[in-house]
Amino acid sequence: MKISIVQLIKAKACPKQVKLFRKLFGKEAGVTLKNCEKAGKAGMSFCWAIANLFPDKQEAWNKAIANARETFNKEMAPAQETFDRARAKARETFYKATANSWETLNKARAKAQETYNKEIANARETFNKEIDPAWETLNKARAKEFYKVMK
Repeated sequence: MKISIVQLIKAKACPKQVKLFRKLFGKEAGVTLKNCEKAGKAGMSFCWAIANLFPDKQEAWNKAIANARETFNKEMAPAQETFDRARAKARETFYKATANSWETLNKARAKAQETYNKEIANARETFNKEIDPAWETLNKARAKEFYKVMK
């Protein structure tokens, strides 16, 4: 089985994914484990491909990927909780600052937004670093399961 640029365009894939596919594989690619892993590592969307190119495989895909999704959710939960706490604190600061009178509201919002952005920046960076391994694990599992489902 193969996937082609023509299929992607007909299925209305976003230009970014079409460009990425073309960069990785040229005009078409066979659905092999090696190609699926390559696509997953590069950020190709297996979920989109199943839903839009192979809808008849959707149920099998959902069953095949369920364990990987559960593992992903468990692995990223601590990072998500840390990020949510940091975001809640930043929002609290933002809301306190914007509780001022209407006359100073715009000024307070700008300052609060700047504070929020500064407070959340480290948390967002840490969050992204912490969930990278979970994304890698999920994408690797998706690649394998996509290959199996497509056989």
